[in-house]
Amino acid sequence: MGPIEGVYLAIAVIFGFIGLVRGYSKELGNTVVIMYVIAVLGFLDDQVLDDLFAQIGSSIFGIDEATLNLFLFLCYTVVFVGIVFATYQGKTFDYGGQQRKGCLGVGLSLVVGLINGYLVAGTLWYYADKFKYPLALFQMPLTTTGDTMVSYLPQNVFDSNPVYWALPATALLLLKIWK
Repeated sequence: MGPIEGVYLAIAVIFGFIGLVRGYSKELGNTVVIMYVIAVLGFLDDQVLDDLFAQIGSSIFGIDEATLNLFLFLCYTVVFVGIVFATYQGKTFDYGGQQRKGCLGVGLSLVVGLINGYLVAGTLWYYADKFKYPLALFQMPLTTTGDTMVSYLPQNVFDSNPVYWALPATALLLLKIWK
């Protein structure tokens, strides 16, 4: 067990290395999908899924709050990780063209990979925080740094308004279409 921010940063760095290997033109395609998934899960989050699962869990099965939080955390995590895995495994939008050579190409690939790492690790941390850290994998309570970083998670940056994640994803998608 250790601080969650260490795991968060490790995941972001791993995605940065993946970005270096794959190149920014392929990573941007994954960025689009990840942003749309964040937006869709954000739309369904409080309005539909939480209420539905809470009613099913508590009224039908008599599940207590801690078990319900674990169940919701696992549902969101499995869906999100499954979609991210599928985008990295299968075909994705490729922005094509010639990759920039030299430091500019390497820098762009690293930055886009780190952005994807921020989106993936931040979303996982967001759901862990939202559902009160149902798995005892991390040192609790959060450190001062961890408390500060929670306010900069992707869903917290825009006050949980998923439209703000759909807008840049749509802009990137339009760049692909107009290219």
